[in-house]
Amino acid sequence: MPIKYFPETISLAKWGEITGNIDEQNDLINELNSKAPILHISDVDNPHNVTKSQIGLANVSNDAQLKRTSNDFNSFDEKINTDYNDIVLIEDSRNDYEKKKVKISAIGGESTGINYWLNVNANVSGSNSFYFDGTKDQSYEIIDNLFICESSNGSIIRRGIIKSTNYNNGLISVDCISDSLLTQGDKNFKIAHFIKSQNFSFYITIPGELVADTDHRQGSFYFASYDSFLLVVDAKLITAATGSPSVSWNLYKNTTALFSTAPDFGTNTSLLNLIPNINAIQAGDLISVKILTSSGTTKAADLKVQFILIPSFLLFKI
Repeated sequence: MPIKYFPETISLAKWGEITGNIDEQNDLINELNSKAPILHISDVDNPHNVTKSQIGLANVSNDAQLKRTSNDFNSFDEKINTDYNDIVLIEDSRNDYEKKKVKISAIGGESTGINYWLNVNANVSGSNSFYFDGTKDQSYEIIDNLFICESSNGSIIRRGIIKSTNYNNGLISVDCISDSLLTQGDKNFKIAHFIKSQNFSFYITIPGELVADTDHRQGSFYFASYDSFLLVVDAKLITAATGSPSVSWNLYKNTTALFSTAPDFGTNTSLLNLIPNINAIQAGDLISVKILTSSGTTKAADLKVQFILIPSFLLFKI
């Protein structure tokens, strides 16, 4: 039906009969385009002040989201040395690939390509102790782990074993044994996660009655198959002697004594946490023990020497 005119309540413009296509009515199009509905539709300044809560986005934060484009991880800054409390995101394959966070300290093994050694911001509290911030679980996890640090001027590298820990209100206190005593100002503490000293524990035993022999090795031997670092030595007389025995002995690398002063049991049946004067072991070295003296009303029997031999390649990963 032909349109004669628009009511004056809508517009003061009047038209006669409209013929042809609507896109040919330029004057009508211009008039309609200038009206409020068209302007309102094109207004992107939120004229009604709609909030995100009103459209169901109340819990969405106005933060940048992690990029998902291919190979974009190379655009992020790289951290060379990981810290104990660093976290990474994973998809849990045992729980429908639900996304979870994992502490870097829980990721181990050379195949991961992750550094064995994790930084800890530690302070020395004694010649055989230090402390750092951490959790109660971490205080349990690091017992028997290897650690390493530097002297204040960086001239000395200290290597050791965490023997025990104590947790109190966010602070982990560590008692340790190391190849040289800790001093105030020691820095760059690192703990080797998942690397326990007992994983590198070896034994030499001399069964039966001890006989002093300065010329010949006794008992079993250990043949070093890789370059190593001899960290700490324990010795024990399995069968105690009566009277006042004096059993001295020494550990040898080939023909070289590793202790400048031969350890002596005296009246004891065990010697713990002995630090050798020579600790560099090369592949092919033969480690052995000799009994130097043995006295007492009854000779002791069954000497057991335990030593921690750390592969050098672990120390290259710090």
